[in-house]
Amino acid sequence: MISFRQKVKENVLPIVNRLTRPLSLKLVGRGDPNRNFTEFFEHLRTLGMDFQTVIDVGVAFGTNALYDSIPKAKFYLVEPVPRVLPVLKQIATRVNAEIHNVAAGAHDGEIEFNVHDDVSGSSALKQVEGASLDGQTQKIPVRRLDSIVTGTIARPCLLKIDTQGFELEVLAGVAGILDQIDAIIIECSFHEFRHGAPEVFDVMKRMDELGFACYETLEGHFRPLDNALAQVDFAFVPKSSPLRKEKGVFSTEQLEKYVGQAG
Repeated sequence: MISFRQKVKENVLPIVNRLTRPLSLKLVGRGDPNRNFTEFFEHLRTLGMDFQTVIDVGVAFGTNALYDSIPKAKFYLVEPVPRVLPVLKQIATRVNAEIHNVAAGAHDGEIEFNVHDDVSGSSALKQVEGASLDGQTQKIPVRRLDSIVTGTIARPCLLKIDTQGFELEVLAGVAGILDQIDAIIIECSFHEFRHGAPEVFDVMKRMDELGFACYETLEGHFRPLDNALAQVDFAFVPKSSPLRKEKGVFSTEQLEKYVGQAG
């Protein structure tokens, strides 16, 4: 027998969403993927994972869901664009944070960085559209994450990477602290929007090599060109994580109820 909830989902939601589409709004059920950051952190908290450390790489104008959902954590704010420094300082008035106005990469040193008018699109890589989108090139200091975050890390620890195509370079500089990281959220692209940037498969492959499995898909957005899915945030956890201990779909009680309903 189809439940009332299922009837609403199949018959009512499509009608509502057709009406709200011109407003760029969409109504979804609570049980439908995918979760936003706030919902994801709430989910992990119910499973006993309440982050004590957050390494935020690629801060730009900030991610309020991080600060609001994990307000008591120790934050490492890593952002290369010099003019964003006041934003980093403002965030540090809300949470316990260390500020690092540098890029994260595979080596300590200096790189050429393309600073966009829209700071959130700034990148070490060039846009495929050409110079009109590359912004101003600046020399920026770059450091390995394991030279920024040293010693024993309060756990659980979350690493968030939003670096517009520099993801693999960031991961190459995390080896010294990788065994202390309990979850990694990476914004991944479905197309090579910047020359030499990794696509989803490349990031997935590298994370597998590092001993991490994809745990969940979060948020995302479409590209204006053809409304194709452009980028999505993937959450990864170590393959040995307690979050992956259970392999089944149901608990014993849930299975009994499910089998009883089916019968």
